[in-house]
Amino acid sequence: MRLEPDKHLHSKEHLLADDLSRMMAESKKFAAYLGIAKLYYESDLRGLARRVMEKQDLPSEARGKYFFAALRGLEKKPGVKFTKRKKTRKMAKVIAIVKEPEKVLRKKAKEVGLKEIPSPKIQGLILNMKETLKNTPTGVGLAAPQAGESLRIFIVSEEAEEIDRLEKEKKNKKPRTTELTKDIEEPSFAKAAEGKEKEWKYYIFINPIVKKVAKKKLQGPEGCLSVPEKYGLVRRAEKITVGAYDENGKKFTRGFARFFARVIQHELDHLEGVLFIDKADKFITADESR
Repeated sequence: MRLEPDKHLHSKEHLLADDLSRMMAESKKFAAYLGIAKLYYESDLRGLARRVMEKQDLPSEARGKYFFAALRGLEKKPGVKFTKRKKTRKMAKVIAIVKEPEKVLRKKAKEVGLKEIPSPKIQGLILNMKETLKNTPTGVGLAAPQAGESLRIFIVSEEAEEIDRLEKEKKNKKPRTTELTKDIEEPSFAKAAEGKEKEWKYYIFINPIVKKVAKKKLQGPEGCLSVPEKYGLVRRAEKITVGAYDENGKKFTRGFARFFARVIQHELDHLEGVLFIDKADKFITADESR
């Protein structure tokens, strides 16, 4: 509710823009809201703003981004010409993976501010990490410190789920001819059916927090892209539940088991400056890891 308009407001559009920028907690972006106030119907904009405010699971710092994304569903005023600026899409690049004994691998990574998640720096880092993992057929997980950034971010390929599925299928049904290695970042299974390269999706974890850990532990072989040609047997919890933010700044909680749980714990260690070689009970050869 407004008792008296601000002195700088000269029209209904100015008043609307001021209301919207305040509701979306983006008062510094008044000019942007003034622009859309001239393009769309006031009732539609206010209705959309109310719907955004009613979303309880949406952080206040993400309201503006959600609001602008939802504008495409609104009807523009007749006669309005709106030229969309062409966005230059940043090209992903393969990063040189940091190797032991680089100091960044031994630092405790810093948390990422929620307002920083949509920034070009963080989005570019995630994009490059995906591209790097995509071009590393022996990897299923990668942490930001391995990309030279001491930030609490890591990504995991959905290949980890596929490995778990195939292992379960192998135990419950007839044996498969496909060999699987259980190395954290050295799995031999990198091909889909019919010998074609599969395009894996990636799970993004920003500021991950461990919610629950199973008491039961399993010993298994691990390897690491930052410690090439070295493998060891490491005891990890069979199951783990983690809370984190995805690349869009949305909070989530999810449980993991078996191999996927091992990958998660391996990557969490990276954020604490810990490598698998610090926890290995015994070092083994590549053949023994299969």
